[in-house]
Amino acid sequence: MIHRDVEIVDLDPQTWRHLGEIFPIAEWGELRHKIPGVITILHDEGQVLRADLPVGIKEEMIPEAIDDPEMLAKQILEANPNLTRVQIFERSRLRAYSDAVQRLDWTTLSSADFYRKAWQLAQTDPHGLFYYPAGLPRMQVLENARRLIQDTPDDHHLVLGVYDEGKPYFSLIVRVNAGQITLVTTFDALTKYGVDTRQIPSSPDDEQVIVPLVETHFGMVAHSLFCDRATLNQLLDQNAALETL
Repeated sequence: MIHRDVEIVDLDPQTWRHLGEIFPIAEWGELRHKIPGVITILHDEGQVLRADLPVGIKEEMIPEAIDDPEMLAKQILEANPNLTRVQIFERSRLRAYSDAVQRLDWTTLSSADFYRKAWQLAQTDPHGLFYYPAGLPRMQVLENARRLIQDTPDDHHLVLGVYDEGKPYFSLIVRVNAGQITLVTTFDALTKYGVDTRQIPSSPDDEQVIVPLVETHFGMVAHSLFCDRATLNQLLDQNAALETL
């Protein structure tokens, strides 16, 4: 999905960091830090070794031994409606998964395909790597994004503009060739063409201004989506964001 030699230019760090809030990739399967809304339990053949609990969750809720990961996860989630996910990992299976990921052919895979295969491996061992609700959050959205990119004509662009309380929250311009992303940038790249992005209204109405500018300075736009942050999150949770492009 992303070319190994992708060109990445003019990324505004303050804007780009919000990508991690939209897709919290670093949190998936993370064991080293407590994640808001997520309980992570590590066990050894049923014997609980460690549990990372969000603030407000009592340790007494986690048993010393696990017989049925699915039943336990459901009980925890139902008793704590503020939680979003429970993940239960068996230590030896987690090590095996880590070994399998490291054996992937990372020298020839693109970064996107490498992570995609790693996620797929996590799905193949539901007993050793158990997620509830099933699967990784917003994973299907990424799969649909992969198909969208594969279907995008060569030298065409995908444009995304997201706003929060009337201010720019996240922007993205990507160029696609041969079904892979070959350029990644943000609206800030337009400034080098003499465009003062500060003068553009900070709202989803930007589409009428931004898209013609992208086509003038970068090339044809195949699909675009401009919306506020709350709407984007709703679309992602419903797996409908790509359908609106």
